[in-house]
Amino acid sequence: MRILYLTSAFLLLWVISAMGCSREQLVPTIPPAPTPTVTFSPTATPPPPKMIFVTSTSWAGSDIASLANADALCQAQAGAAGRAGTWRAWISGGGVNAIDRIADVGPWYLVDQTTLVFNNKTGLAGAPINPIILDQYGNYVGDFGIYAWTGTAPGGTADGVDCSNWTTGASTGTIGSATLATSNWTSIYTDSCSNAYRLYCFEQ
Repeated sequence: MRILYLTSAFLLLWVISAMGCSREQLVPTIPPAPTPTVTFSPTATPPPPKMIFVTSTSWAGSDIASLANADALCQAQAGAAGRAGTWRAWISGGGVNAIDRIADVGPWYLVDQTTLVFNNKTGLAGAPINPIILDQYGNYVGDFGIYAWTGTAPGGTADGVDCSNWTTGASTGTIGSATLATSNWTSIYTDSCSNAYRLYCFEQ
């Protein structure tokens, strides 16, 4: 009987030992989590602001010739100052509205790229935030007596006073004042189309 007890005790110890080994074998080894790799995206460079200027050159109303030629004059003036991009004149004629000729972009700044003039296309129907007093070279044009042909009423629509669609000097055309930050920027007087005035040019 004593031998039977010893044998049973030995068997019990052996089973317990075997079970302990089994538990150790069943517990998986968990490797450490990999360290995540952080990738930094480069900061995107914002595009340069769109610009607006009043030309350094003046033309008789009859020399404007057409809306397409007014755009070409703006493009040439911008190119002379080393300014790339596409430029369009703020001018109405033949029932075509100046505001409809400007692409729906913005805001627009003077060519110093720091002086805000219009926040967006909607702003073109109102008053500029600052007067348009720099030409394509960045030269200050003065405080008074700086006018541009527009043929355009406040709000950006054609007023019909456009030198017979910019083809004759024997008529009158609407001009705006570049030195005013009011609706007069686009319409302040009408004058003889034989006189010479500037143009407003918008980058598209």
